[in-house]
Amino acid sequence: MPKILKDHQKSALRFFLPRSIAANYMEMRLGKSVVTIRKVLLSGSKLNLVVAPYSAIPDWEDELRDMDQDFITVTGDKPIDKILEEFNEEHKWYLVNKELHRKVDFSSIAWKFVIVDESTTISNPRADITKYFMQPVWQLVPNKMVLSGNPAPEEDLQYYCQLYFLNKNILPFKNYWDFRMQCFVPNTFGFDYKMNQLGTELLSSVLAQNAFFFKRKDANLGGIKIHERRYCKMPEEVRERYDQVINTFTLEEKRTIYATQKFLWLRQLASGFSDKRFIDRFKTLELQALMHSELKNDQVIIWCAYTWEVDTVYSTFVKNSSRIYGATPHDERMEIIARFRSGALQNIVAQPETLKWGKDLHVCDTMVVFSSPLGGETRSQIEDRGIHMEKTESSLIIDLLTYDSIDEDIYESLIRKESRSSMMQRIVRRWEPF
Repeated sequence: MPKILKDHQKSALRFFLPRSIAANYMEMRLGKSVVTIRKVLLSGSKLNLVVAPYSAIPDWEDELRDMDQDFITVTGDKPIDKILEEFNEEHKWYLVNKELHRKVDFSSIAWKFVIVDESTTISNPRADITKYFMQPVWQLVPNKMVLSGNPAPEEDLQYYCQLYFLNKNILPFKNYWDFRMQCFVPNTFGFDYKMNQLGTELLSSVLAQNAFFFKRKDANLGGIKIHERRYCKMPEEVRERYDQVINTFTLEEKRTIYATQKFLWLRQLASGFSDKRFIDRFKTLELQALMHSELKNDQVIIWCAYTWEVDTVYSTFVKNSSRIYGATPHDERMEIIARFRSGALQNIVAQPETLKWGKDLHVCDTMVVFSSPLGGETRSQIEDRGIHMEKTESSLIIDLLTYDSIDEDIYESLIRKESRSSMMQRIVRRWEPF
């Protein structure tokens, strides 16, 4: 059943309805995809393309199902000939991962509506994906939208390619480099660029006409917990180890007869670890992408179930970050929390058991669950660390989940509010061959 739009979503839809091109720059979990789908449906378009990161595609699938829309997901996992067979006009919606252009060219299809989700992926003029979507053929598409919760996390130059994709004439410059030369001044070291008055006036005018911005703090969602899932894809070599554990109770040279040990090994592999050793960055890369884009300016708590995960994640975000786990002395914990609450510290990487009781962390509106604690009680406690009776902002909780892994089972268990023993029994039954 279609969702009832909230007030800010209705305002966004009213903004988009008369426009054939637009930028949807609402912050994460304010309903960018819901509003965009409604806009497309009201436009009457019958051949629609959504280009999104692999991790965001499941959310699009869920929203389209809710609206009874016919869609097909096309990713680069299949042979090229099989991918080409998927593109036909029997479906109204095509969902493709942003890397698909490296495997097959889908630009020649007569798309009626094209949406680029997480559009900062096309903000770097040197990137292959940007060059692909800067091709003249995309200018022929009659309806286009770009979506991002934080469209310019580094500098305002990042707007140019996103806006060029919508309409190459939207800014009066020959190309990105001309825009930079005329509208920006490099700092002393020549790396970052500061916009001059001409650029400020032009960009502000263009964004006012073509982009809808909205922040969570202005959405009147105070005290509400908003949940987001971001999916990661397990690399083939890690998947082979994962399947080996499932089928033979063996990890590398170790073997077990216990389901609990098997469960622990699978949890580690789903996060890129093997027998407590870090072996692959696939999940930490997804975390980095989030932290360096939409969450760049947020204070964030990153929850990790195990000490080796805390150490690895912390080593990725050492700058302006700290960590709290079982071995952290009480006085040090309190000092870290005080710095975090004062705004002097941007990120905390923490084990759930160390901060689940009595710690007021409501200055933080965003949490990322790298690996979830088991059982509803601890999970509820860590989520409530960001809630306060006088708080007007919503709390955003993002779960990083690895496709087709124990992560999804644990997440389902939390939704079902199962006990740990019930969760284990259900998962073990699913492992059985018959």
